[in-house]
Amino acid sequence: MRKEMTLAIACSLLIGCQQMPSTGNVPLEGKFIDSPRARPLALQPVTNSPWLNNALVDRLAGASDPDEIRGFGKVDLTEQMAQVESFQVPELQVYCDQVLSRLLVHWPHAKPDIKVRFSASESFGARATAENVIYLNLGTLQAIESEDELAAMLGHEAAHLLLGHLDREHFFNQQKKLLDASVTAVSLGVTVAGLESQKSGTSRKLVVGDPDAVGKTIVQSSLSGTLLKAVSDNFWNSSWTRAQEDEADLLSVDLLSRAGYSPRGAVHGIQRLQSFEGSNVSQLQRYQAMQKQLFSQAMQKKGIGGLLEQGIQSGVTAAQLAAVDVWTDFGKTHQLPAQREEALMRYIASEYRSERRRSPQLASYQRQLLGGQSGKILAGQVLINRATKALDKGDLSEARQLAKEVASGPAARSMRAQTLQFVLAVQQRRYKDALANLEQVPESEWQYASLSSYDQIITLSLSLDRQAQAERYLQRGQAHWGNQLMTPLEISVHLQSERVVQAQQAYQSCQSATSKGLLAQCESAIGRFKPQQQAPANPLQQLGLPSMGKLLGS
Repeated sequence: MRKEMTLAIACSLLIGCQQMPSTGNVPLEGKFIDSPRARPLALQPVTNSPWLNNALVDRLAGASDPDEIRGFGKVDLTEQMAQVESFQVPELQVYCDQVLSRLLVHWPHAKPDIKVRFSASESFGARATAENVIYLNLGTLQAIESEDELAAMLGHEAAHLLLGHLDREHFFNQQKKLLDASVTAVSLGVTVAGLESQKSGTSRKLVVGDPDAVGKTIVQSSLSGTLLKAVSDNFWNSSWTRAQEDEADLLSVDLLSRAGYSPRGAVHGIQRLQSFEGSNVSQLQRYQAMQKQLFSQAMQKKGIGGLLEQGIQSGVTAAQLAAVDVWTDFGKTHQLPAQREEALMRYIASEYRSERRRSPQLASYQRQLLGGQSGKILAGQVLINRATKALDKGDLSEARQLAKEVASGPAARSMRAQTLQFVLAVQQRRYKDALANLEQVPESEWQYASLSSYDQIITLSLSLDRQAQAERYLQRGQAHWGNQLMTPLEISVHLQSERVVQAQQAYQSCQSATSKGLLAQCESAIGRFKPQQQAPANPLQQLGLPSMGKLLGS
């Protein structure tokens, strides 16, 4: 009975992937910016799928939190470097702000206060956040060749914000959760489908009829699931729903053209994205095909005996249909670069015949990218990336040599450069030098410090009995990350000073958090000082299991 209910729920949850946001495109006549669709919308919830808040779906998707708080309790210090992604380039910042302003002046509606930031990722792409921040990747700054392409990247991301599109990062975390659950559902489905009723003494029991075949299919499913990790972050981060992606492309071309840029800049950017994605997209397609095939094979198997067969047959059918729907819908709603390029070229040919003849502005961008301090800072960030990779491989000699080169350039006092020096000093057990490196970081750079950085800094300060320094960094982290995310470290700081009551109060405030990762870190930090709680009356809860109501999402 339990397997029957579990499979039925697993089958149903897959249908949740169909509930993806859509704007309901209608044929467009004339320029997009002049159409009724070019209006700002309020930020919409990413989905109304009830399965996203279901305890059983959480278990099928794995223990990972879809919005997991990264950064606390990292054993590997190189992970700390990977999380410090943003950096400042003052002159390039002014230049990008000017380009963005030149575009936004042509938007006829209310404008949010959009800011431009730089990410150390060397992949090609950009992203916008719900906080109205556009992040340009280092790889993008290196790859594009003209101010027109820069304007196209900024215009596209700004368009998502101007049109009030959803928070894609949270959306794709949720979609990945459902996809992860579907991988587990394959394993569950093939296991249940492989059950056979066998007589054992005076009773009957269910056993797996062909363990080798079932095990092989489960392994295949698990391996195909790892392909998700092979798909670049850029693909997930740049994949809005198709309607939204279309709208952002069209609006960016409108803004580009009205600002005096060549609309071909948008096409060039998409061509570079297509070249970058290449094999990553084909890996995703192979993953989709594998999952559909495995689920179909699992659900077609026979051998479930007695009453169980009749009880779950409807669930088996639902699961088989849902598996196909998931991947069919996923293919419909995720636009590939080649499709976007073709659509844009048709739009430009129709609406901007004369503007498309404009020559791209090469010299102005090249001066900003290669000349003066900007080019040197970007080169320094590349060196920091190389040093981080050397650390990851355990090549401390190479990492130290690269760190010396960084220290001689204009990026030396950046958060990323000083975090690199911090990590190197800690690995050499020069703890006081490690903390001294961070004291050189300007106040303006601390906004780029990761949670992992604060974790390492505060923990090290406490271990050296530098309570005042630990509290100073705690306050700085709270200012940039908010009080709740810093609660595990706040608990540690209070306990170090024997302020048990304050530590327990911080722990209690942490219980309102929705992130399982954060709750676990608060639990670990409070340790034996955890406040005593009344034992639950529900016997399921006493065993550490959710109530039936919570299990079913009610």
